[in-house]
Amino acid sequence: MIMLNNLLNKTSKYMLLSEASIRSDMAERIMYSIISGLYGKESSCEIPLSYAIAGRHDIIRLGLKACIKELLHSFNQKYHNNAQNEFSAKNYYKAAELAVKGFGAYHDWASGYGGKAWENIAKSIFNLIKLSKDLDKIKKETTELNELIKIRANEHGKKIDEYGNEIDSNIIWKMLEEAYLKKINIMKDIIIEMNIFDGLSHNSDTIMSNLIREERLESNKLYSYEDDLHDNEFEKIIKLMDAKELENPIDVYREIKDSLGGELAKYRKYDRAIKMSPSFYKYDENKILEEKILIRLRKSSAYIHKYIKKIKDANTALKNTPIFMEKNININSAKELAGLISSWWITIKYTTRNLVENIISLIDTIRFNYEQQGHNINFFFEKRKPLLTDLDYKLDNICNTIELYYSDIITLSYENKKDDDYISRISYIRDSIKIKINEIEDLISKAIIESGI
Repeated sequence: MIMLNNLLNKTSKYMLLSEASIRSDMAERIMYSIISGLYGKESSCEIPLSYAIAGRHDIIRLGLKACIKELLHSFNQKYHNNAQNEFSAKNYYKAAELAVKGFGAYHDWASGYGGKAWENIAKSIFNLIKLSKDLDKIKKETTELNELIKIRANEHGKKIDEYGNEIDSNIIWKMLEEAYLKKINIMKDIIIEMNIFDGLSHNSDTIMSNLIREERLESNKLYSYEDDLHDNEFEKIIKLMDAKELENPIDVYREIKDSLGGELAKYRKYDRAIKMSPSFYKYDENKILEEKILIRLRKSSAYIHKYIKKIKDANTALKNTPIFMEKNININSAKELAGLISSWWITIKYTTRNLVENIISLIDTIRFNYEQQGHNINFFFEKRKPLLTDLDYKLDNICNTIELYYSDIITLSYENKKDDDYISRISYIRDSIKIKINEIEDLISKAIIESGI
């Protein structure tokens, strides 16, 4: 009996993915992008568009559920309570509106909860709801126009509606054409907004994992991190979103095909056409792996770019001070310069020295993950890690030199002899610091290029 229950539990895991899911819905949106890239005109056809937007209701429902649970962490519980009430009443529009307001009240949140990322997610859901309402409205108009077209002419050759009004078929056909184009454009706008939602959730592990949790809870499948580790659904979705950014649409298709699951049958026509393309069989595994690693590096390096911004902001602030912008130095400049360098140096000393080490650490983490999947990616890292180690060494040397300059300016600020040579030494230290600032920024730019972040 226990074995039977275990078998049923395992089966239910994979049944979840054989039906429409976050992953299969996302794969369909990516499939639409592939169709757009390979067969431009067909991307304006209603059928592939309707496939691509089918998952919008899941995004709205699951996304709102995740937002409402996050609102529990707000100091002001009225947003959570009111949004929950509106959601329970299926008034998703109002629930999303309240979520946007709740996340936008930044003063009501502790660090680590809510924030701009969740506010943007709520805004994206709100926009999807509005666009879905617009689509429902234009669909209703189209249905009504089609009913008018179906009315048969009477014995006098005229079409009369239920109110006794004569129908001009030419006008109705023109209105239908306009309505159809409007519907297509709304559907395209929905895809754009769904892609925005994908991008926002891609950049936040917390948001994506919460969406997966809500999906599983809806399927009566209790969520646990053990389950997540077992079937790697979170990791599969992240890989799917990374694959979307590959350069060649055919490579994208090769990566996302399995995630379409039972939905693949709808794309049989495109599947056959893609497989007939010579480039489908010119598969350079190392090239694709390198692309995917670079995409993952960019997506995972947000905290590294915070280091870089901190360094650049500190450099800009120092360079924009009067003493660094003016050419003339006087006998009182030493103490002023010492104070400025001191506050700047506190930021630069620790941030710069840790920068490349963090890049190397990130690369090693990604390397480990790929090796766990059985990929040999030494070709990617062997040419990057030595360069980054060398950059780390150079940055360390620059920092040591700056420390010597700082020590010199402190000594100068206490000297009593203040002649022309004294002023010349102050100028030399200031100008040398300017040079070192430029060297630091050049090395950081090189680190970004060499690492691929």
